[in-house]
Amino acid sequence: NESLFLLAPEDTSMAVLADAISWIGNLTYRPRFSSLMNLWKSAGQRTLSGVISHRTNEHWTLFRELAACEGAKDPSLGHWDERWRVTGPMLEGASVRALGEDGHASLKQYAYYGPKHWENCPHQIRLTVPSIWNNGILVSVPAACFHNEEWGANLHFNAELKHVPARFGRSERL
Repeated sequence: NESLFLLAPEDTSMAVLADAISWIGNLTYRPRFSSLMNLWKSAGQRTLSGVISHRTNEHWTLFRELAACEGAKDPSLGHWDERWRVTGPMLEGASVRALGEDGHASLKQYAYYGPKHWENCPHQIRLTVPSIWNNGILVSVPAACFHNEEWGANLHFNAELKHVPARFGRSERL
């Protein structure tokens, strides 16, 4: 609950903020305390350790920076961007990457707008979810429940966050 986060003692909120940035940014070490304090005290949009912080008086959203996930090490099915477990049928030539602007445009080309949770998701966050491609063609976006029917009606991929810190709950299948 965001209001509880902002009403908690500052040291507790700072610890949660550090954990959130570390997890979202896939960091080995927490951000420096001075950087966290600067982020804590500022409104608007800022970037810290590959994580974008967008804060208004009413909401605070943290999400992975697109540039940070574009360099994901393993483009194949399995563990992508060190944070996602992507599973599905093995397609020769298939790769996994962030959806990006071109993938988002492909979804619109297919006249696909997705379920309510996808429609309500901020655009910048949508761009960073894992997507499956084959020879430049968008095959699947599990977070949007999109599966390109040109590749077969039974083709189904899953994306699941892995290693979710205990304080943030368990992972959900997307």
